[in-house]
Amino acid sequence: QCAVKVITTGGRNRATHLLEDHDAIKAEATLLRSLHHPYIVQLIDVFVNPGRAIYLVMEIVHGGDLFDRIVERTRYTEPQSRKIMRRILSAVHYLHMDCNIVHRDLKPENILCVSRTND
Repeated sequence: QCAVKVITTGGRNRATHLLEDHDAIKAEATLLRSLHHPYIVQLIDVFVNPGRAIYLVMEIVHGGDLFDRIVERTRYTEPQSRKIMRRILSAVHYLHMDCNIVHRDLKPENILCVSRTND
């Protein structure tokens, strides 16, 4: 199974600029496909509908985002919080140190949980 994230052109943003530059799309797709870490969702493929959208085919995760998980639970123990933070920091460390990548939008809404029952 996989998930497809659709990035449409709804104004002059980074996605719009990428849609106009096929070489940039290929370069970014190659970079994203090269990321291999247990806490980073794997990009499988990229399709482009010129002038309209970019389709990112990714491994599927069923747990929703961390923000919704925090709201649902209302409370985390220190060991639970530590476990989550270690995983996030492991992924960020990999991006920074091994790949020379900065995330730039790290927030609970952009962190996906693998399953509904497990953190």
